[in-house]
Formats: sequence, C-alpha cells, structure tokens
Amino acid sequence: MKKTAIIALIFIFLLGLGGCGQQVVNQEDYGYYAVREEMPVLTQDSGPAQGGRLRLFMTTPDSLNPLYTSNPYIRDLSLFVFDSLFVADNEESCVNSLAESWQLSEDGMTLDIRLRDGVKYHDGSEFSAKDVAFTIEAIRDAGTGSPYTDYIRNIDSVMVPDRLNIRIILKKPDPHYLLKLTFPILPGHVFEDWPIDGYDPDKKLIGTGAYKYDSFHEGVISLSRNDDWWYASVPDGLDHPIWVDGIDFIIHDGDYEMMGAFQKNIIDIATVSGNNMDYYSNRSDILYSQYVGNRFEFILLSATGADGRRMESGEFRAALLRYLAGYMALNPLETGIPAVTEVEWGREKADREDTLVALEQMGMTYDEKKNILYTYRNGVKTALTLGVKYNSLDLDRQITAEWIQAALQEIGIKVVLENASQEDEIKAMSNGRFDMMILGSRIPLYSNLEETLELLSKALGVEGREAVILPLYRKREAVLYSLEIRGVKNPFWKNIFNGWTEWYIVQSESDK
Repeated sequence: MKKTAIIALIFIFLLGLGGCGQQVVNQEDYGYYAVREEMPVLTQDSGPAQGGRLRLFMTTPDSLNPLYTSNPYIRDLSLFVFDSLFVADNEESCVNSLAESWQLSEDGMTLDIRLRDGVKYHDGSEFSAKDVAFTIEAIRDAGTGSPYTDYIRNIDSVMVPDRLNIRIILKKPDPHYLLKLTFPILPGHVFEDWPIDGYDPDKKLIGTGAYKYDSFHEGVISLSRNDDWWYASVPDGLDHPIWVDGIDFIIHDGDYEMMGAFQKNIIDIATVSGNNMDYYSNRSDILYSQYVGNRFEFILLSATGADGRRMESGEFRAALLRYLAGYMALNPLETGIPAVTEVEWGREKADREDTLVALEQMGMTYDEKKNILYTYRNGVKTALTLGVKYNSLDLDRQITAEWIQAALQEIGIKVVLENASQEDEIKAMSNGRFDMMILGSRIPLYSNLEETLELLSKALGVEGREAVILPLYRKREAVLYSLEIRGVKNPFWKNIFNGWTEWYIVQSESDK
C-alpha cells in the first residue's frame, strides 16, 4: 500500500505541475499588472491580408524533434511545422487532417485509414503510409522519453497495405481513439537517424505543415510560411492562403518569464490562470479569451477512514458522493467550472432528503431537532464526525474544504477541517488513515477526465473499489493576445492556438 501511495502522489502532484499540458502562468505569482507600454496606434482593420510575423514564447529546447522532448513549447512549434492524422477541434472531437477517411471495424479493434494523396514534405518528397508507421515505431522506441508514449499505448500492431492506406490494430476498443492519433507525423527519411536524446543543430526540421523551419540563431527559432501547404488547396481545407508571413519562437530561461515578455511586447501571446481573471478580461490594450483548463480538483475518500473503519462501507461512501454531487448542482463552487457532470459517477445525484433516507437505511439515525447524524458502534450511539484534509497553501482548497463542511452539516455530519502539508498527505495516503482529502491533478493531453479518474484510481490502489473519487471543478484559464492579432480565437486546453489558420496581423502605424 505504501509503494502504491508514493506512486499515486507522484502522479497527482507531478502531473499537476509538469508538462503534460499547455503551460500556464499564474498571474498571482508575478507582479505584472501594468498596462503594456508604448502600444502602437492601429490602423483601421481592413480584413485578412498576408504579412507580419507572430512572436511566441519558448524555453530552451533539449531537442527539436517533437517526439523526443517533454518541452511543451516544442509541441507548439510542431503544430505549425508538422501535420497529424487528425486534429482536435475541441476537447472531445477531432477532424481529418492527413487522414482523408477512416473506418472502424464492428468490434472496435481495427482502424483502417485512407491517407490524402499529393501531400508533399517541405523538401519536396512525398508523404506516405510508411511515415505514419515510422512515427508510431519511433514513439514506441523512445518509451518514456516521448511525450506521446501514452497516445500509442493501445496500438497492438500497424500494417501498411500500400502507399496511401494504413491499418492500426488496437489492443482494446476505445471510442475516443481518433483523439489519440493527433501526434505529429514525421518523415522517416529525415528522422530515422535523429538521436532520442539531444539533436544536431545542422539538421533541419522537415514536415508537411503550414510553416517551414528556417533557423535557430541567437535565441530565436524562426519559421517561414509554406506557400505550397497542401491543406490550403484541398476541398475540405482552407479557402484562402495562410496570412502570417512567419513565426519566431523567442527563447527564455523559464515559464516565469512569459508574462514579463508579454508585458514588454516581446511576445504576442501569453497564458494565465488564477483568481483575478476579470482584471485581464477588462483590459482594452489586449485581446482575451477564456477557456476551461485541464487542471481539476477532486475529493478522495478513504476506503477505511481515519479510525480504520468509519469509511469502509462502499454504500456509505456512495451516499456521500451522490449527495455532494447534488449539492454542487445547487451550490456550485466559484473557484472553477463544475466537473462532476463530465463523468458517469458524477451524474448520480441525490438531494438532502433522499440522502438521509439512504443513511437511515444503513442503520444511522438523524435527529432533526439537533441536526445530528448518529451512528452506532458496538451498540453505542455516536454523533458522526468526519475529517477533511487539505493544503491551506492553496486558497481554493481551503474554500473547497469549507464548502464540504457546510454541505455535510446540512445532513447532520460534523466536519473537522485538517490543514495538511504534502508530507502529511503522503503519509495519510500510504496508511489510508484519513476520511476525506482534497487533491488536484491535470488531465493528460491524450486523455479526458473520465479516463484520468480511472488512471488515478489505479495509481491510488483503489481500482475496483466503489465511490472513492469525485471530481469537483476545473480551473479557468485564458489566453492573452496582442491587439495586432486578429481572426478566429477558440482556444481550449489541448490547443490554445485553435483557429490560427484564420489569424492575420494588423499592421501598426509605426510599421508603415
């Protein structure tokens, strides 16, 4: 149990802080609240036209090969240089990209994909099914060294019948598997001799994407528009060229420099999260677009309880979680977007009256006048008290703990709030001696909330035990844009650049 709990904590805390999703700067950590200086006066926006360069944030890359680096900003770069079989257009759906059509067998185990014909790489060579097979095998060979390992974990084998067809055999059916085929496809003839660790600065990135790799010089990785991009001419693609001339990824020492670079007009886009989102949404010197992030908070119920017996009944835990799900619907937390309805378990709700009836059927007694729920232990009538552990360094978790306290008080359960450090939480998880705990994690890019909760259950060693996790809410996040960037902006956490093919840059008076 102790080993499992340590693994679980690594999953919960490191996944919550690591590069499994788009990096987000919390504006409360950095004091950049001044209006951007020397903002140019814009000319009248006459609509899309080619021109201008987009400046994006980057930290020092360990490799430019997107299959072999955990740097999330290389993933951003790969979005423009490479194409994928499918492209996510929101959190739960995707559209065809290099895949022209597809068909899934009745048993959900065999996926046949027809690829687009006439797609060329930046060096003029022809894209084929062999490149898809090469990319999948390269990810498999990299193992944990690739950020896309979990995307292909369910692939049993790959077959290449001919140049434009590929067959993928899955280990088990997955209704969301197209969303996992969103990794960049690399040409085998270019990347077959790239090392998994590091990179050769003399090698150029070659893809099929809208932008070509130009140079990596003096802290800037530069891309230029690919005027022959295949997607601009296919019937289901764009009906116009790409507008922005080029993209410069400007390298910084760390994520903490993002907001400062944006405020100083060094980069054109930044991401933020936190409790002061209204400050940014009300600013007139930037463009702002909010989305539901992949960071979420959840309640973990012990399968034993602080006294070794109090929470051992799955029926009791289920009643608590159904009640809290119903309470959330009536009294949503203002710390984020409610997430309970995103998963099957969270849709099982119960109101106060139904919950009290269920608890009394378990042998408990509710005193309406005293508002106390009594349980019996060895024939002794005892007022039920539960503890809720939380880390008070996170203000949102303190608010959540008080919310749980108020919710359970309405059904006569006294809640004792227990401020805990991460070390305290590790110890409690290793021995199971707690009643309830508030924790947080991230949804990995290859997953959704339902699948993530399953992963958490396995990591926590509670797989197969009913009613131990209830998702509460997801954090709000936002993208900030320079006023010069116009066009469709529909960011979501898997792709904050969603809509970029429609972007154009309004030239300022100083650029004339």
